[in-house]
Amino acid sequence: MLVIPYVMCGFVAAQNSYTLNGLSELKEFTAGSVEETVENLTLIEPEGSEMIPESEILKLTDRVKKITGTLTMEGLSQLTTTTGLIDVIDCSEAGFVFRDCPVLSDMDAFADEDKFSVIHGDFIIENCPQVMTGAATALQIALYLTYLFRRYVRYRAI
Repeated sequence: MLVIPYVMCGFVAAQNSYTLNGLSELKEFTAGSVEETVENLTLIEPEGSEMIPESEILKLTDRVKKITGTLTMEGLSQLTTTTGLIDVIDCSEAGFVFRDCPVLSDMDAFADEDKFSVIHGDFIIENCPQVMTGAATALQIALYLTYLFRRYVRYRAI
């Protein structure tokens, strides 16, 4: 486990940043009993290493109270959802990077407008083919609005 304290003008901030490479480092980190606020948290599943089960990823909620910098999830082959993670950990001041997560599809935790109407940093979704972004999301929204409009028109006609 790599701990990188934030250093600025000669002092060390109270918040730590963590880069967890693989399942063993994740388990070691979540075994700690102190719940803390962290600046940056990066979880990486190195290519060819043991897969990190989603249940282990969600244990981060027992260890991390708040993220004030960037949450990075990279190469996580078992991560399917943001629900249960960023809606439990206070990420209202965080930025997000989801990279190379092939089965990530449920981004519903971002629906909480009180927390996520403004993202305080990066919001990157890269090579996560199951996440509907861009044109796919626009099409889905357009189809849903068309459906609602047709229901409304039928209701008013009755």
